Amino acid sequence: MVAIEHSKEVEAEVLLEIEEFFLRLQARSERYERKDGAFNTIEWALPALVAIWISKAFFDSFFKELGKNAAVSFSEVFSSVYKKLRSKPNRAYCSDDLYKIIEGASPDSVGHACPVLKIEFEFESPITKKNKSNCEFVFPQQLTDLEVQDALDTLATNLANISVRFAQVLDKIENTYCPLAFIYQPKQGWVSDMELIQKQLTATPKKRKSRKRARKKTKHKE
Repeated sequence: MVAIEHSKEVEAEVLLEIEEFFLRLQARSERYERKDGAFNTIEWALPALVAIWISKAFFDSFFKELGKNAAVSFSEVFSSVYKKLRSKPNRAYCSDDLYKIIEGASPDSVGHACPVLKIEFEFESPITKKNKSNCEFVFPQQLTDLEVQDALDTLATNLANISVRFAQVLDKIENTYCPLAFIYQPKQGWVSDMELIQKQLTATPKKRKSRKRARKKTKHKE
């Protein structure tokens, strides 16, 4: 099964393009419109214009054995979808942002830009058959045509290896749910959410040190 969650801003023709792709692979899909709301989370965890969830059953039966031609079709379809959605306004706001908008702030000046597209796969531990989890691939805004193509080509050609590696991880953990996300970064490729979080955490002390040095220099001049 395939579930398609989308913003109300997404045209029916774009959703139909996605549904027809999965229909050609004999996969049943269901469509849901995302409800608006206030979100307070990191950028890549924000809701996307279109989010696609692919069940383990469909992945095992069809996706792992798509072959080269179907992988090309996968890249072509979702590259087309991304290009059609790329210029659409899609921002998320927390409660503080909403207050600012009420007080007169422009909606474009507050909040965070949401991802354009998310493709999420369900994986299962091959040994225990108990641990299941989702691994999502996030396509942020403002990717160029070449970057989108690289992201999709890399994803399509490595999905089988990703499923094996992630399933092995599920065998070794005690929790029954262990979500993971990869975010496409220009010049870096697919980077895990934990790598990005760690990068932000290690960057923070450096900023503080540079501020302290600047203060010392200022005092010395005085």
